[in-house]
Amino acid sequence: RLALTCWEMPGSGALGIVWDEVERAGVAWPDDIPLSPFMEYGERAAFESLVRDAGFADAVAETVDWEHVTDPEEWWRTGALSRVGSNGVIIARQDAATVARIKAEYDLIMARYAVDGGLVSLPAHALLAHGTR
Repeated sequence: RLALTCWEMPGSGALGIVWDEVERAGVAWPDDIPLSPFMEYGERAAFESLVRDAGFADAVAETVDWEHVTDPEEWWRTGALSRVGSNGVIIARQDAATVARIKAEYDLIMARYAVDGGLVSLPAHALLAHGTR
C-alpha cells in the first residue's frame, strides 16, 4: 500500500500566503528559480496519474482540507525567512527595504485570518493519493 501527499496547486491559504505577499510587494519570480514540482502534480488528476503510472492500478487522489492555527510571527520566520522552498529563497535574495515591504503585505494578509490569542487560522489544502498493488 502506498500513500503520498502533495500540496494542492495553485497554492492557496497557508501555502499561498507567502507568495501572495511577495507578489503584492512587487517582487517578480526570478528566471533562475524553477517552478516547484508541486505545480505539475498538485492537481488531483495529475497526482492520481503519477501514482497509477507507478504501478498502483487502484490509485485514488482526494483533497484534504484543514485549518492551520499558528502564531503569525512564527509562520513569517518559518515560511518566509527560513530560506526553505522557492519563496524562502526569493525573499532571502531581497534587500532590507524590499523584505520590509513584503512583511508589511504579510501583516495585512494575516490580519484577515486573526483568531483569539494573537494567532491566525490559515486554510490548508493538500492532496492525498493512495493505492495498492
